[in-house]
Amino acid sequence: MAFPLNGYQYKCVHTCVFLEFSLTGKDDTVLIQEPVYYPFSESILINDRKLAVNELVYCDGEYLIDFEDFEKKIIENNVKLFLLCSPHNPVGRVWKKEELVRIFHCF
Repeated sequence: MAFPLNGYQYKCVHTCVFLEFSLTGKDDTVLIQEPVYYPFSESILINDRKLAVNELVYCDGEYLIDFEDFEKKIIENNVKLFLLCSPHNPVGRVWKKEELVRIFHCF
């Protein structure tokens, strides 16, 4: 099991790694939304999980979730875990209640 070094990175990514090991197995797929804090994808790959990416869409000055792609990635990759970042780093979005409910209903 690989762990990051220290400080904020340690706290944030350590939690991601804990979730990956607790809720997924080797070769299971974990979904993230990019752009995102780079250690999210690194921790997934270093720990023998597969990575699925839902690219956020930049539109009219803010990033939005491409829900069609989000659902497609879940189904096609048999996603076992989705790492939600809110407020999203680096895009600065705090997801709205409606967006969070829609994410929940995708699973």
